[in-house]
Amino acid sequence: MPLQESAVTAEVATLLKNAALIIGESRKETLARAKRDQAHCFFLDNMNQKDQELLLGELSRVKGDVALFSDSGMAGHCDPGGLVIRKCVEFGFTIRTLPGPTSSGIALALSGWEPPVLIFGFLPRDDKERARAWNDISKEKHPVLILETPYRFQKLVSEASHLKGKWEIFVAWEIGSLEEGYLWCTQTELQKKSAERNWTKGEFILMLRKPK
Repeated sequence: MPLQESAVTAEVATLLKNAALIIGESRKETLARAKRDQAHCFFLDNMNQKDQELLLGELSRVKGDVALFSDSGMAGHCDPGGLVIRKCVEFGFTIRTLPGPTSSGIALALSGWEPPVLIFGFLPRDDKERARAWNDISKEKHPVLILETPYRFQKLVSEASHLKGKWEIFVAWEIGSLEEGYLWCTQTELQKKSAERNWTKGEFILMLRKPK
């Protein structure tokens, strides 16, 4: 979550008060916003290898909520924090967001994928134009972010599942709602794993990339 002064709502204040671990960008801004002693805080600015190892050790052991934020940007997207997000996924954390102004920015941050990213936007509705769009996407070297209407989720899943080669998939589902969820998988797993979550119709963002 971005944490400008004006963004410290009651919900944010409660989260920071109760978090077992707080990970911020700079020491000064983190302590000022969190209003906590630094014993339970880590600072990503100028973090060296030893500090990083200490942080990852804490993440692997922590019991309770972890709050990640930047001073004014989106933590994890063109800001420190991408490694934290990837490790939280690896350690099995349930990830929730306090949404900012754009869902695409949140998806980019939570994917854990490094920029540059091609924001493709909405695919054409015409079948021929849509097929050409998928052909263009299949040639893209960078991660691609796709937007689509809620009732076309299953259609998009089916199309992505039939991409040739190996692809990594990230889906951000119902960001900020009670049904919020995130999925990392391959294109061959996408249909099964989204069905297991009963994702059929809802607000979503799908990202895909070829494995590095």
